[in-house]
Amino acid sequence: MSRPGFQRGAAISSIIVAAIAASLATSSCGSTVTMGSCGDGYDKCASSCVDLQTDPDHCGACGSACPEGVACAAGACGMNTCPPGSADCGEGSCVDLGGDPQNCGGCGVACPQGTSCADGACQGGCPTGTAPCFDFCADLGSDPENCGGCGISCGPGVGCLNGACQSSCGSGDLFCGGSCVDPTSDPLHCGGCFQQCGPNDLCVGGACEGTCPGGGCEDCFNGDLGGAAPQSISGSTAMAGDDVAPNCGPPGGPDRVFTFTPAHSGVYTFTTAGSTFDTVLYVLAGGCSGTTLACNDDALGVLSSVTLALSAGQTVAVVIDGFGASQGNFVLNVSAN
Repeated sequence: MSRPGFQRGAAISSIIVAAIAASLATSSCGSTVTMGSCGDGYDKCASSCVDLQTDPDHCGACGSACPEGVACAAGACGMNTCPPGSADCGEGSCVDLGGDPQNCGGCGVACPQGTSCADGACQGGCPTGTAPCFDFCADLGSDPENCGGCGISCGPGVGCLNGACQSSCGSGDLFCGGSCVDPTSDPLHCGGCFQQCGPNDLCVGGACEGTCPGGGCEDCFNGDLGGAAPQSISGSTAMAGDDVAPNCGPPGGPDRVFTFTPAHSGVYTFTTAGSTFDTVLYVLAGGCSGTTLACNDDALGVLSSVTLALSAGQTVAVVIDGFGASQGNFVLNVSAN
């Protein structure tokens, strides 16, 4: 005898089972499915849905594997990945970042002309005291845009001194041309930056003065120190003439010459401590053509010091010179022992 209630329950169960099966049969793939068809852009390889355009184990076709380390792109195995220390810099091949002067240490980092790349850094070619930065040579000690290292900027109104950003100089000093100067005594910056005194003038109290004794002195003299001790003056040998030559170092450097006439007999010491270049210091009897009384090159590292006995009223010429062609800012110190 037929049982309508039972038949209806069986029919409903059959519908549910059929719906589940249809759902599984039409479900899209993630990366792997075990039954049914794959979604758009995927193909079924064995029991997995894969992208034949990018899958290195099934590149272009099921089971077509690329070699280890090789990528699959557009259904084809591409080039090898770059080894350590190299990179693809957009030219379709690996470049050695440790030795390529056009990509030195990184893609697009070009060494300055005439330099080479070694260990990822530009080497050689720049003058002494400078270093290759990007595509030029920079003075890391004084360049406010590359202070102590390439690309280290000190910012507006801040200078770079000895490789460190300096927001201000000492009391009364000015930051001029990469260094702090005393505008009251520096003949290259007398009263202000780059206000240069004449070749035979001193800067006194921020004003240029011609101070040769008696109003006239030899062409080589740059000024008169008088006879006071201790005292210090500063200036620069840059743009000076090469008027005299030392007997304790090579000639060729620009020099500054000052007369000194002590008021009292005694032993006097002259040094270039505080100067910024390799100095030679010597004392001549009377004037520029006089006999050398004392001469020194490197008593203080690359700086100089001489000590000698002088009589009251004895005029000598004190010469601040450079070793070879060395030149720069000088400090001359005088003291009585």
